[in-house]
Amino acid sequence: MRDISTLIINFNHSAERHKLVFEVPCTKKVIAILKCLLKVGYISGYSVVLNKVCVVLKYTEGTPLIKCVKQISKPSNRVYIKGKDLRNLNKVGCYYLYSTTQGIFISNFKQNLNNKNCIGGELLMKIT
Repeated sequence: MRDISTLIINFNHSAERHKLVFEVPCTKKVIAILKCLLKVGYISGYSVVLNKVCVVLKYTEGTPLIKCVKQISKPSNRVYIKGKDLRNLNKVGCYYLYSTTQGIFISNFKQNLNNKNCIGGELLMKIT
């Protein structure tokens, strides 16, 4: 969870300071989260250099696409959600990343929600 906390802190600081690129330590979970964000279009890209991941943020008209990221599940307080409750989380401009046994997904991504066998998991973060 420490690697996710570092990623969230760097997202928020980079968005506040209008940075284009930031670095985080390379872990499997961080790479899975970045692949998911790249698939949806929240980041422009990322590259792995030695034990670091360089993340390139995406901007539209000078404002970052990701304005705020909040950590939901913490080591001291894990938060889980059922698959049928994922549809209730969807708000305009608000997305949730959750971890399942099948990987990391975004709550508002249509491919995940249209599946009738949608499984729940641990809520990792909220992206606005």
